[in-house]
Amino acid sequence: MKKLSIIIGLFLFAAISMNINAQSSQETLSQILELSKAKKFSEAAALIAYDGPNESKKLQAAYNPNDENELNSVKRICKKIKALIDISDSYEIGNPNETKEDGVDWTVIEVSFKSGNQNLKTIFSFVKVDDKFLLGDID
Repeated sequence: MKKLSIIIGLFLFAAISMNINAQSSQETLSQILELSKAKKFSEAAALIAYDGPNESKKLQAAYNPNDENELNSVKRICKKIKALIDISDSYEIGNPNETKEDGVDWTVIEVSFKSGNQNLKTIFSFVKVDDKFLLGDID
């Protein structure tokens, strides 16, 4: 009986630890929105999937903030996000949906940026890399 309690305890500890380490696409999106608003580009780089000329790295790793060209790409993405936030009074993050396109598994989240009576819907698409969601596209 004591062994069973220990095994159950270890199992629960492992499950809780995995939940703490595993970050949802919505949490990643919230962080990216905040980092973009604060112009923290180097920190945001770790949450955005590489989409440059290196095909072996494309959508397989995050941008490297120590590479000037990659950091410039992150700045461009974050400034686009910040512009959406700046023109809005508020925004609402929708629920994630799974889809597959061109052999890539995507998690897409619609964000409604609201300004007065206007509502600008923007799709944020995430890829999962090493149990971490990375922003891969904005439409």
